[in-house]
Amino acid sequence: MGFEHHRGPLSNLPNAEGPGAYYSYEKVTDGVPGWSLKYATTDQVDDALELIDDFGDDPWFVWLAFSAAHLPLHPPPSDLHSQQLNGPQLPGGARGNQLAGLGASPASSGPPGSGGTGTPMPGGAPPPPHGGSIGIGDGPLPTKAPHATTYVKAMLEAVDSELGRLLDSLPPAVRADTLIVVVGDNGTEGEAIEPPWDPTRGKGTMFEAGLRVPFIVSGPGVARGGVSDALVHTTDLFATISGAVGANGAVGIDSVDMAAALADPASPGPRQWVYTERFRPNGVGPYEVRDRAVRDTRFKLVRREINGIWVDDLLFEVVVDPDEALDLADPTPVGAQAQAAFAKLSALISLTD
Repeated sequence: MGFEHHRGPLSNLPNAEGPGAYYSYEKVTDGVPGWSLKYATTDQVDDALELIDDFGDDPWFVWLAFSAAHLPLHPPPSDLHSQQLNGPQLPGGARGNQLAGLGASPASSGPPGSGGTGTPMPGGAPPPPHGGSIGIGDGPLPTKAPHATTYVKAMLEAVDSELGRLLDSLPPAVRADTLIVVVGDNGTEGEAIEPPWDPTRGKGTMFEAGLRVPFIVSGPGVARGGVSDALVHTTDLFATISGAVGANGAVGIDSVDMAAALADPASPGPRQWVYTERFRPNGVGPYEVRDRAVRDTRFKLVRREINGIWVDDLLFEVVVDPDEALDLADPTPVGAQAQAAFAKLSALISLTD
């Protein structure tokens, strides 16, 4: 990806291993496989802090991609959150290195395979165990709905706590000169969606609860305390960050600089519409399932296909109906405004056929 350094797992933490995965997981440090026994959210902030310190006075860019909040649901250390969880919890301060004889250094000097945060594990050394040995109990946690919501809140609070620790560590002058972006990558897991919202319309869907995510920016050139209604897409981070640091070169047609909207929340922003899609299998098709959505500042069209066959179109006026309760295309758009919106958005979706 072009980064000078990478630390962390190469994919999501293994759900099959149960809630212990956030406390015991494979970790790669600049290409060297190892194992971490430190709570993942804490470990990831520790890595970011160490790298930032290593950069010294040089400009730096850090992409901190938290594993949380994601399955497997788990109890974070109790001093990182305020939730009352329905299961065993680690005590406050128990953020890692729970097994005997492990040091806190990122490069523990124990014997091969002994673990330690980020310690290389050469030549077939078995990974440290998951489960009760790290103090979170041997039985399954009650993480299904409705308890899942509480676990997700605890995981997010832990992220917030550790992110606060990172930001508080920056010298005031450095923080004032740092562009900070906090963004979700997708909507909430269905089991953690609370009433009155529909748990079938969250993560993995084209509904707003699956696509519209928290997006918070602070730093140079960003208005303080503002809320913008401008249309933006996560792809726009590339052009925006490139522009902020004065980088030269093409950024492609899928990314636009949102600096104007960040400076002035009343600005309409550079986008007139945003598009997203979900399909399987990965690649160029043919697809077993393909869902696409495009919206402008007022309306949104969702088109669904199975095995290349059109299933249905859904049209919502998301500005006044953010819950997408009324399908204006059922069975056909009614009214001049809905018909015009359907024709425009349908033409945009058709560009991806």
